[in-house]
Amino acid sequence: MADDDIAQLAGQAFAAAYNAAIAAGCSVLEARGDTLVEVSPDGSERVVKKIAGPNAATVGERYLIVR
Repeated sequence: MADDDIAQLAGQAFAAAYNAAIAAGCSVLEARGDTLVEVSPDGSERVVKKIAGPNAATVGERYLIVR
C-alpha cells in the first residue's frame, strides 16, 4: 500500500464515520480554520469556540510536542 493510498483511505473512513454519526442522530464537531463548529443532524450549525488555526508541517521535519 502506497502512502497516497493511505491518505485516500483515511479520507474515506473519516467521511463514512461522519455520515454514520449524522445518520444515527448524533452531532459532530468540525474544525473549520480557527473555529470549532458543532453540526447537528438537521444541518444546523453552532460555533462552539475559537481554536488555534492549523499549522503547516514540513515533510521529513521532526517536531517535539511539549505538554
